Parts: sequence; C-alpha cells; structure tokens
Amino acid sequence: MKESFEIFPMEEDRGASQEGRESQGLFGGKLNIRERASQLRSSLAEKLSGSEKEKEPAGIEIIDENDSGNLLSDKSRNFNLTFGHDVSPYSREGFAGNKEKQGELARYFIQRLELKGRGPLIDVGFGSNIYISKAFADSSIKAYAIDQQQEGRVAGETIWQAPKEISANDKRVKIFSGDIAEIASPESELKGERFGLVLFNGSWASGGNNFTVGGEAMEAKYYNKQDKTESLVEFIDKEKDGILGACKKRLARDGMIGIVSSRYAFHGSGFNYYELPEEKLNFIDLYDRLRRLGAKKFHIFGVSQAGFDQMLKRSIAQNQQEYGQNINQDKVAAIRDQLKDSSSLPPEDIYSKFGGNPEYQKSRIRGVKEAAKDISGINELARIDAIFAEF
Repeated sequence: MKESFEIFPMEEDRGASQEGRESQGLFGGKLNIRERASQLRSSLAEKLSGSEKEKEPAGIEIIDENDSGNLLSDKSRNFNLTFGHDVSPYSREGFAGNKEKQGELARYFIQRLELKGRGPLIDVGFGSNIYISKAFADSSIKAYAIDQQQEGRVAGETIWQAPKEISANDKRVKIFSGDIAEIASPESELKGERFGLVLFNGSWASGGNNFTVGGEAMEAKYYNKQDKTESLVEFIDKEKDGILGACKKRLARDGMIGIVSSRYAFHGSGFNYYELPEEKLNFIDLYDRLRRLGAKKFHIFGVSQAGFDQMLKRSIAQNQQEYGQNINQDKVAAIRDQLKDSSSLPPEDIYSKFGGNPEYQKSRIRGVKEAAKDISGINELARIDAIFAEF
C-alpha cells in the first residue's frame, strides 16, 4: 500500500507523520544550520509534491466476472425479470440466504483488497447477516457490527442515538446499536476506534422494501424531524455526504469505505432487471461523493457488457420456459441500452418524482452522470455490484 503524507497532520492517532519520522535524521546528527535548512526545504518540497498528486484523478480498478473468486459478478446466475416493485425481504438473485457464501465473500474481500493490516471492520446495517463480521473475526481481523436495532435502548433514546455497545457474540464481534451518522460524535462509543474498512453490505440502497441507510432510514429520520426547513431530497443529499464524511473521519491510514449491492445481503430485495439503471446511478453517485471526500483509489466490481448479454439471453429463455410469459422485448431492450453507456442512464429517479423538490434532484442526477465521464472504464461494466474507496 502506498503511503500518503499530510503537511500538517491534525490527528495524532493516525500515526506519526513523515516529518516526525525524519526528525531524528535531521536533528540527531552533527549537521550545521545550512545543511539542516536544506534538508527541511527538500522534505517540504517532497510533501508539497505529494499533495499535488493527491489532487489528480483517483486511480480506478475495474474488477469484472473474469476475476478469480469474484462471487459478486458471477455470470452463471440469471436475472430477475419480474416486472414491478418487489416486496420480498430477500433478493431472488445472488446468495442472500447462504451463510457459507457470506463467509466466502468476506474472505474474498480480505484477500482481493489486501485488508489484513489496515485495521478493524465495521459492518454497517448488518440486519441478520452477522456472517460477514464473523468471517473477518475468524481471519484475525477485529470486527464490529452496527444496526439501528430496537434492543439495548433505554427510556428516551431513539434509533438516531450515537453508537453504543449492546452485546458481543461467540466470535468476539462487538455489536452496536445507533446511527452511523453519529460514529464520530463525542457520545459515540466508537469514537476512539480507527477502521480499516467501513462496510455497507446491502444496507445503502435497495430496489424493494428495506430500511436502508441511504433510503428508507433517511426518510424516517426526515419525517421524524420537528422543524423541516428543506425538502426530502435536499435532506437526503446532505445526510449521505454527512454519513460518508463521518465514516471517513474514523478510518485508519489507507482505510476503505465499501458499498455492496443489496442482492447479496440477508436483507433487501436487491434490484430487479428493470431497476438496474437506478442501481448503477446509485453507485456512480457514491463514486462522486467518495471522490469529493478525497478517495485516492477505487475498486469497482461488476459484470462486463459481454457477460451481461450472456446472462440476459439465458434469463429470457428461462422466463419463457418456466413461466410461459412473453417478454416485452422493447422494454428489455430499452433497459439494456441504458446500461451500455452512463450518459444513457435515466434523468429521473423515485426521489425526483416524490422527494418534494424535483428540479433539485434532477440537477443532482445530471451532475452524477457528468461525474461518470471521469470514471475510467466505467462503461466496460453493464452492472455495478460493489464499490470500494481507499483513503
């Protein structure tokens, strides 16, 4: 992992700065004043150079179905071609109910993203899927899990309280209750920890009914506010930046924030075929937010255009054979075209229609689609399954 230096480190627990590590070499020897001044100038120049490099576009790694062990983008699974809003608690795709696969997925992340040595995991909005955290603990990586659970609260507390520990399981995974937006607040019992990975495994967004961090949970938080001075879409926009910013504050050096599709978790109905453009837009929106936070490298997992076409052809045949249904070829083709190029993604989403300020949300979407132009190789992927940002 490459090391980045801060000119004026503000947080002592992020590790010693480069200047601190060089101080003995600079002042410990028998150097005269001119020599010491020269070395100081050279050291500062190197740091300034490094700072300028951080302003360059972030590095991007595209990881498709051809990557060995990539469970997320396995093209052997068919699409859900059911038209309409799915209210199932589990995705019909992926491996939502498979405990062993959850552990396998965790081990893949650990190996593929070189997570050992970065710091602890915190699994945000884990619901009933504790198996990711358990696998990290089994791999000797300290693990935490947090959810806005009802249990563990005392009188007067709400689900929007700062995180507090409520239990620990047999794998020594510490389980917390509370709002991830408050992770860095003075009242948070997690404020002293630095994480190697903050993971939203299926908990950020979903196409069906699910209490997601970036969706229904925020809606509930908004409608529970006593004084509403802005529209729902404006509130959600600011809250998303606030949550990601709070998580970044609690990262260790070279720590990551990762978001995985809800089709693989123990909660959320995922996104059916007709909702895939919305999901892709969500992931590009996350890229834009994480880039603005200063991410230095991205790892984007997904299915290639060629792999997607193979899956779609097989899925249509299965749908007709098993259900005897005729597919609306025009609708299927329109969705497929939207996934070929980010500029073709829809100009609206559910929040531009029902979020109280349609023009604000439409403008946000235009900005997200513009940001997609900076993502090298993004159009190589028809479907995005996960995004990890390294800081």
